[in-house]
Amino acid sequence: MTTMSHQLSSSTLGDTLDVATSTKGLIEHPHRIKPSEAGAALLSLSRDLSSLSKRGSVKIAEVQAIAERTWRANVAFEQRLAQLAREKQQLEHMVDTVWKKFDEVIMPLWKFDDSMIPIYEELSTIFTALEALRHDTTLSADARGINLRQLQDRLHAVENLQTDGKFVPGGWSKYGGRIPSGQAMCVNLMNRCYKLVEKIAEMESIVDPSLAKINDKLEDIISNLCALRDAAQAGHPIDPIEVHMYQEQIQAIDNLRVDGKFVGATGDVPEGQAALHELLDWAFDLVHEICVALEEQENGKGGKGDADVQPTVLSALTERVGDVQQSLISYAASASRGITAVSQPTFTLMYDTIGEGMSLLKDTVTHPGQTAYAAASKLRSLVSSSLGYVNRVSAQMEPVDESLQGVHSNLFVIRRTLRQMRDKRNELYINAKTGEGIEASIAQKELRAFNRAFDEQLTEISRFLSTVEAARVDGNFVNARGEVPSGQTALKALLEECYVLSMELLNDACV
Repeated sequence: MTTMSHQLSSSTLGDTLDVATSTKGLIEHPHRIKPSEAGAALLSLSRDLSSLSKRGSVKIAEVQAIAERTWRANVAFEQRLAQLAREKQQLEHMVDTVWKKFDEVIMPLWKFDDSMIPIYEELSTIFTALEALRHDTTLSADARGINLRQLQDRLHAVENLQTDGKFVPGGWSKYGGRIPSGQAMCVNLMNRCYKLVEKIAEMESIVDPSLAKINDKLEDIISNLCALRDAAQAGHPIDPIEVHMYQEQIQAIDNLRVDGKFVGATGDVPEGQAALHELLDWAFDLVHEICVALEEQENGKGGKGDADVQPTVLSALTERVGDVQQSLISYAASASRGITAVSQPTFTLMYDTIGEGMSLLKDTVTHPGQTAYAAASKLRSLVSSSLGYVNRVSAQMEPVDESLQGVHSNLFVIRRTLRQMRDKRNELYINAKTGEGIEASIAQKELRAFNRAFDEQLTEISRFLSTVEAARVDGNFVNARGEVPSGQTALKALLEECYVLSMELLNDACV
């Protein structure tokens, strides 16, 4: 948007402003756009541009009017960004102030057992060091990263002192053992430390300059897809041609990879692979969520069949999983930098929320009439992408033990295959939506042929997943020696993601 507005000369804008007032074509002269309305204005502008593009023949007056709208929207966009930046700084300052005042208010009420004092002092020292690291502008990126990891190791060491989510002395038993006072203060301070870790991690870019264009392009695509997704989920009509355009751009970027990696001009593998793969997966997930929303619009809010589950219960759970997903996206980005930016208790609560969604989805398989099809599809897409982020964050927090690498590799290949099948089906679905006449008929036949061709492969994958599930002991993955090694959460999330992807692909519809 900024580039386009900069290309408009002052004389062109002057001519545009004169002509737009008398334009009575497709698009009428707009009023000044408020910064708070920038998102809606850009979405409306995008729809009108798509309409003009499909019509083919465009009048000069319409072009001039659309140019003025573009300029006005760009001004509102820049103003809104500036507002958000200021609001973010103000909110961060207010949060810090609230915590400081909170500490002052409750200080007279502090009741710390002797065993808790060293823990709180260590957390206070870590917090102070993180604050200093955050504001130190003299350090290089490498030095800041080293210092951050050292502080993070100390933070993990404190967190590992917990038993069943509580800081307790050695030899403590949950059967009759007294929980030392001071738990809330230590847990709150620990969470504040993790938030600082995340902020510091966001300060540094780990993408090599040679991959910066790909990174910027993916971020631009994701921003636009998020706007389309939000509009579609709010019930607003969106043009499938726009989705098709971004889908082709994502696929073009995906095709740049050589053996799964983005390579430089000399064939080298630059830094930032994990970050780009995160963005690429996110972009494909957004396309899928838009496809789900489009189908929901087609079938109506009720979807297929009757719904026995209360809509408020389902919508509330879907909203909660959506909130968890947004947080996990940020944590996964930090994990790609080798940094864990979430505490174990918080992460466990997030995983539990996703688990609730998973349980409901399993019920929809065994009892198809229990909930509306379209609503379940939306929850399923959120759970699927959330589990992918859980896998990546947990792998950073607790790497998969070498003795379980075989299981992990097999599940990872299946996940990749299922995602490729899902993305291909989405592509065929969008093609069927955007085609006209004979083209639409051909695209629909290709979609039906795709479903038939992959039925056998999906059945084989489902059998393998059942075999992996049956091999677990008390819900855990064990090695050849019967041990329960590290990496359980990552493997469980990977297996569950494969199950959800299979659910999506085994449905009669595209999604």
